[in-house]
Amino acid sequence: MLVEDVGENNLIDILTSVFRDTDGKVSRPYSSKNSDLDLKVGIGDDAAVLDFSNNTIVFTTDSLVEGVHFDTRTSDWRAIGWKAMAVNMSDIAAMGCVPTGFTVSLGLRRDIPVNFLKEMYCGMKDACNVFGGTIVGGDTVESDVMFISISMFGALENDSKQACEQKIMTRDSAQPGDKVAVTGTFGCAAAGLAVGFKDFKGTKFEMEDKILKHLRDAQNLPSPRVTEGVELLNSGVKAAMDSSDGLVEDLGKICESSEVGIRLRTDWIPVDDFLVKAFPERWLNLALSGGEDYELILTVEENKIEKINRKFPGMITVIGEVVENPQRVILLDQNNNENEINVKSWQHFSK
Repeated sequence: MLVEDVGENNLIDILTSVFRDTDGKVSRPYSSKNSDLDLKVGIGDDAAVLDFSNNTIVFTTDSLVEGVHFDTRTSDWRAIGWKAMAVNMSDIAAMGCVPTGFTVSLGLRRDIPVNFLKEMYCGMKDACNVFGGTIVGGDTVESDVMFISISMFGALENDSKQACEQKIMTRDSAQPGDKVAVTGTFGCAAAGLAVGFKDFKGTKFEMEDKILKHLRDAQNLPSPRVTEGVELLNSGVKAAMDSSDGLVEDLGKICESSEVGIRLRTDWIPVDDFLVKAFPERWLNLALSGGEDYELILTVEENKIEKINRKFPGMITVIGEVVENPQRVILLDQNNNENEINVKSWQHFSK
């Protein structure tokens, strides 16, 4: 059965049934702490209606386009759904909030099997079961190129509201003297993309299956740092963003928004052994510029680093410091000398 066989209305019923409970109603948000959200009118009407009780709401949107972000000929449909959700959830996490609700707009070719799309929606639901949120609406249109556009809103956890007085983490709050830190490791997602495109320059051609799986999962099944974002906000972190376009590129956005500079120690950047083993000549460049890691980048006062590490061992790694000038990212080697590395991050419409 193809999209052209069922038509728009039947397709919407088929896809939204993935999110319905046994009683036929759309599931309530999975983040149980968001008890102050009440979904009055959900998917199926002209717009969703939600009641909030004096909460701060954040809103983001992101799109995945066939041939740019995924290839339906080779990608796992469930993984496509997961990633479409995860990239938006990562933006919510970067503010210290949790996903609450989202809409899905699809541009579809006529020849796409409906079962493939159901599998994609199952991937979306998988992500919601882990990180929170539920569907509240959407749209479908016919398109020569498939695209998935998700708009998502999130909210502060109830505990965060009281602790932070509605203050969320933003890119423009970095201050000279702050330490720069990150969650997780960098470079594996870009390595997974390189493996997918058989870009084996600087790569061991015979890779172990567990390494290949690790790199491909990093690219196809990113894990947004929702829990970490909440904990960092509650620990007093004020400046943060997620890493989607590459570590250096995204640090540059913090520099621009906060009107500061960042001194980045390239030998402090956390990478895992799989990346180094697979790409012995390129691992540092992949970590610096690869993109799609969806880790959190933050700046925080030095006296809070120890408290965070004591309470959440291993959650963050310090990789540099914020300075007043020059207002750009400076790459330093282990001897604090400027490191001449050609870093070119991903940008749409660039040549």
